Amino acid sequence: MTNKAENPQLDAAVIEARGKVETFFEKHGKSILWGLFIVACACVIYFIWSSRSERNSRIAEQNASVALVAAYDAIGMGDYETAAAEAVKVASEYEGTDAANLASYIAGASYVKLGQWDDARSYLNGYEPAEGAAGELLNAMRLGLLGDIAVEQDDLQGALDYFAKAAAASSDPVSEPMFLRKQAEVYAAMGDDAKAAECYAAIARKYPAQASSVEKYRKYDAAELRKRWAIRHI
Repeated sequence: MTNKAENPQLDAAVIEARGKVETFFEKHGKSILWGLFIVACACVIYFIWSSRSERNSRIAEQNASVALVAAYDAIGMGDYETAAAEAVKVASEYEGTDAANLASYIAGASYVKLGQWDDARSYLNGYEPAEGAAGELLNAMRLGLLGDIAVEQDDLQGALDYFAKAAAASSDPVSEPMFLRKQAEVYAAMGDDAKAAECYAAIARKYPAQASSVEKYRKYDAAELRKRWAIRHI
């Protein structure tokens, strides 16, 4: 993978996008992971288009990026089967390009939405993290999705490890507390209220603006997740 230089336009785009994401988080807490995924993908696609200097490489990247738009559009319409198929095609046909790398992520994330855990894990593990703020955020989302897969497959310790890595992968003010909360949710489902409390305390300490919501999260998560876990294991 070719190393990328810092891109001020990309960083500005990420900063602008964060404001929109924070508003989305307040209104749609359960879908924030997918919202962040779309924002990060948009930033990385822009970076692919703007970062190449050599003509041949640029043409290859642009062709791959154009092909990837079909997958991106399918995500916007909630058609994850098409998104996965189109992304897999780009990953295969344009192997070695940055767009193909991003396609591996999109394929993996789409397979998560479809509940196809093995395919999802394979493509998410095939994604190579990019540099810069958008790359860090996308990698955090990737690790978070791997944590979600672990939860679905009853590997709670594995899920905790992934969520911890996801929280540390990006200092984004939305993603980090979200993954701290996911750690707390898993601890609560395991009946380890002390560890869950530590995660909620970390959110309140690092992000004071969210402190007033932490107690609400804690009570909701403990009750809802234990009930959900009981239903899953009947």
